[in-house]
Amino acid sequence: MPEFANRGRARASARRAAAWLARESGDTMIEVMVAALIVALIAAAVFVGFGSVASIAGAQRHQAEASTLAQQDEERMRGLSATQLSSTDPGAPTCATTAGVYGNECYTETVDGEPYTITSTAQFVSASDGADACTASTNDNADYIETDSSVTWAANNDGRHAVAEHSLISPHVGGGLVIQVSDGSQPTPHPLQGVAISVTGPDTGTLTLTTDSNGCAVFAGLPGDTYTVGWPSGYIQENTGATSASAIVVDGSTETDSYELGKTGAIVAQFKTTYPGNNYVAATTDTFVASNSQLTSPAVSGTPSTLSSSSSYSSSISSGFTLFPLAGSNDAYSVYAGACAGDAPPSPTTAVVTGNNTTTVQVPEPAMLVDVWGNTTTEVDDPQGSGTGYSVSYSGSWTHQSGVSGNFDNTLSSSNSNGAVATLTFTGTSVTWVTQTGSNRGNANIALYNSSNTLIASATVSGHSNSTVDNVPLWSSTSLAYGSYTLKITVPSGNNYVAVDGYIIGGATSLLSTAPNVTLTDTNCANNETYPPTQVPTSAQGALTNPGEPYGNFTVCADNGSVMNTATVANTNFTTGNTVNVYLNSGATGLTSGTCT
Repeated sequence: MPEFANRGRARASARRAAAWLARESGDTMIEVMVAALIVALIAAAVFVGFGSVASIAGAQRHQAEASTLAQQDEERMRGLSATQLSSTDPGAPTCATTAGVYGNECYTETVDGEPYTITSTAQFVSASDGADACTASTNDNADYIETDSSVTWAANNDGRHAVAEHSLISPHVGGGLVIQVSDGSQPTPHPLQGVAISVTGPDTGTLTLTTDSNGCAVFAGLPGDTYTVGWPSGYIQENTGATSASAIVVDGSTETDSYELGKTGAIVAQFKTTYPGNNYVAATTDTFVASNSQLTSPAVSGTPSTLSSSSSYSSSISSGFTLFPLAGSNDAYSVYAGACAGDAPPSPTTAVVTGNNTTTVQVPEPAMLVDVWGNTTTEVDDPQGSGTGYSVSYSGSWTHQSGVSGNFDNTLSSSNSNGAVATLTFTGTSVTWVTQTGSNRGNANIALYNSSNTLIASATVSGHSNSTVDNVPLWSSTSLAYGSYTLKITVPSGNNYVAVDGYIIGGATSLLSTAPNVTLTDTNCANNETYPPTQVPTSAQGALTNPGEPYGNFTVCADNGSVMNTATVANTNFTTGNTVNVYLNSGATGLTSGTCT
């Protein structure tokens, strides 16, 4: 029995052990996997550590190489002259593969297969405050040159800042010259970048620098002397129009000069005028003005005509590429005909000038109608009416005939009515009564009065003849002082017919039958004198070939080659013109011998 009992216990223990082993089999697999994972993580950490150490070592190597390159670049710049340090690589912004001889440039170096980019900058600074020697707002002394060498490499510099080295270089014994250029904008000028500025001296030759973003070019280490400062062709200086300037450099100090520069532009002025019956027709002149309050004085274009030639008068004048391209809110030129600012009309034409371009504008001129009068013999017909310098009238009973063959203009006026009067009022130096005589013609009473209505001559004359005769000068009065007179022919009582065919007025005032010489003195421009082309005067246009003349006040002189006279005119009406009369007839006030000069 005991034996059977022991066997039973043994089998039960075996069954319990087998069940326990069955339950524990899953836990063992998990433990194995966890152990393996831990080993893998430890291995990965070890490898990452090795990689970090390698990366850190590489970054440190890159930084060390960059520092060496920066120091080498600083040494390179210390070997450059002051002018070279001021210079910028003309190939910029391209980064060169080798270093040049410029203080401001970019180049690359390859070390152990790794490319490095070196950027060099150099600027002049003041010893007093360390500020840049030339900025948009200040101009300090150029005492030292501050250099900067910055080096970068690939892969974003391994997450590190660029390596930079700095130093100060003292120029050799001499002085500094700071040139700053701007565009002349108002109210605040804008710096001009990229303009080549040259400085020429007796010992240095010509040195050239390009202006930076502040419009500055700084020359240092210059021997004390006088230098010529120049800028590129096509640029001029505002107000002066100069293409260069002079600067004096003193050893141990800095000369700072500022210039407002711009590329030249041009204005073409085309002139027009209006006068009665002629609206907005081409006008001619010899000069025009382009002015602006930014300029010290207006720009005058064209060539004043001379006494020997008026060929410089033209309907279109170009300034050529001589005008400064003004900028800012007040950039427009006022354009008008004339020779000075005094010729400006109330509302002048405006034009904006831009560099290398031509602006064309139409410029109005007031019309000056110059009527030149002279001594002529004028035949006046008998019909009632008036003309230049005379008038004809009748009182009482008169018969006026037309189609009368043989008479002046085939007309004749006659009367036998007691007290009938034929009256001629005229201006001149002599008068003749022309009549038709015949068998039925009788006496006539003649009376001549001056402008004060004083009787100065009288007579009774007869028109009787055995046969009819036309165009008979029956009575005349000569050698009169030039002036206004009244001639009366009266029919007496119990008379035969008195006939009037016409009159001949000597020394009468009429427009010249030849072209006069005319000079215009512009009193707005300190007696500027011009000589316009002339023609035989007409009642519509006067004596000027083209009446368009500048706005303002003028003294007009006219001569016929032997006598001359003057008159004044305000040439200010742009719509109806401005008439001025110049009298060359005998006895005219102001008449003198000679010619206009």
